[in-house]
Amino acid sequence: MRLLLLRHGQTDWNAAERYQGRTDIELNATGLQQAEDAARRLAETDLHAVYASPLGRARRTAEIAVRDRGLDITLDDGLMETAGGDWEGLTYAEISARWPQDFAAWRAAHPEHGPVGGETPAQAGLRVIRTLRGLISASTPTQWCQHDDQQVLVVAHGGCLRAATALLVGEGQSAAASYASLERLQNGRMIVLEGEFGERDPGHEGGRQTSWRIADYNV
Repeated sequence: MRLLLLRHGQTDWNAAERYQGRTDIELNATGLQQAEDAARRLAETDLHAVYASPLGRARRTAEIAVRDRGLDITLDDGLMETAGGDWEGLTYAEISARWPQDFAAWRAAHPEHGPVGGETPAQAGLRVIRTLRGLISASTPTQWCQHDDQQVLVVAHGGCLRAATALLVGEGQSAAASYASLERLQNGRMIVLEGEFGERDPGHEGGRQTSWRIADYNV
C-alpha cells in the first residue's frame, strides 16, 4: 500500500506564522495555486480512496487535487490538525513571548511537547494512524492489509502528518529521535509512505513494530 500524505495549501495564517490548529482558515491565493500544482503532480496517479480533514483548507485542497476524477472524498474529524489549545490564533512571536520554555520545546520537535492546553504531536500522530486504520479497514474489510497496489490520498495538516509518519517509521529508534529527524512538511507537499497496516503498528493494542518506510518526502 502507498499512502500519499498531502499537506493543505497555504493560508494567510501560515504566511504570517500564526498558529492555526483547529481554527478553520481558508486557502489564500498561493494555497489555491499549490492545490492546483498538487493536482497536476497526481494526474497520472491511480487513487483507490481519498480521505481528508474537514477543515476548509484541507477539504478545498482535496477537492482541487482530485477534481473531475469521480472520486468521493471521505471527511473525518480524526484527520484534523493538532489541537492548539491556548496558542490558536497567536503568532509564533506572541507565543514565544508568553510561553518561552514551552515554545522552545515545541520548536525543538519533541513529540511529547505540544501547545499549552492542546495536543502533543505524539497524541495527534497516534490519532491520525488510528483514524486511517479504521477508514481503510472499513473500505476493504477482508483484505485491507494485503493491498500492495492500493494508493490512498490523505489530505490533512503538516503537524499531524509529520507526527504520524514518525510513529509509523520509527522502529529501531525512539519516538523523539524519529520525529526530530523529519523536516517540516511544506504547504502543498506530500509524504509518500509504503507498507501495510498490521497488528504491531502504533495505534493497535500492543503495537510498536512497523513495516512502513518513507518512499519520498516533501514532494
